[in-house]
Amino acid sequence: MTQTYKHKDYYLCAYLILNGCPLKDQYRLNGATVFTFERTDKLREHVAEFFSKNSNVDAYEYSKTVRNLKNIIHLNRTTAYNTVLTPNHGERTNVKQTEGTIL
Repeated sequence: MTQTYKHKDYYLCAYLILNGCPLKDQYRLNGATVFTFERTDKLREHVAEFFSKNSNVDAYEYSKTVRNLKNIIHLNRTTAYNTVLTPNHGERTNVKQTEGTIL
């Protein structure tokens, strides 16, 4: 079974996405959006880099990814969407889900 890493900090999550960690899932919990990633050694290294303040990312791409995650948070407040962010700089695919069917 694949272990997951879950976090609510969209700044950290944007950093992880930019560094090639694909977003696996997102959902609302107690009014907050929780982002889920597959737990890997690479992910752990990137989390440590982020919190050590020794990381470098392209500022423009980082800001775009943060905006995309904020859009996901807003979508989660208004409708049931499954959103997948790819590690290639925040490109997004929205899939509306209704009662277990993908439209």
